[in-house]
Amino acid sequence: MDQPMGNMRNVQVLGINAGGTMTDTFFVDADGDFVVGKAQSTPDDESIGLIASSEDGVANWGVSMAETLSQLQTGVYSGTAMINRVVQRKGLKCGLILNRGIEDNHRMGRAVQAHLGYAYEDKIHLNTHKYGVCSSPPLIWNVWRCA
Repeated sequence: MDQPMGNMRNVQVLGINAGGTMTDTFFVDADGDFVVGKAQSTPDDESIGLIASSEDGVANWGVSMAETLSQLQTGVYSGTAMINRVVQRKGLKCGLILNRGIEDNHRMGRAVQAHLGYAYEDKIHLNTHKYGVCSSPPLIWNVWRCA
């Protein structure tokens, strides 16, 4: 349902995808209407691309960022840039919060296609032994785990 420009919208959701080239934002209001914003990604300071993309999106509704941000109920972030920083070890140190019993799943997930059909113990063994292959250190070291 389209509303005339300048009408107050009850914006509920902000979705963000910060990619390597473009940052996309996706706003959804209480009626289910949505608008998409797009701007160049800014890897050195992702907030610049996020703000530019957000302003591009809400401009289509004729509302300000201040109005929009004060109404938001939830936000979802996914980003190629963020994942690349973690995998390339270029970001800050990070931790991983997991439920007890699945502490090794993140390591096994790196090669899940190669381990289909293996028992849990075999998957752990294959992911913790190098067999002469040069491999990267783990993203999250076991010594950082809390019991």
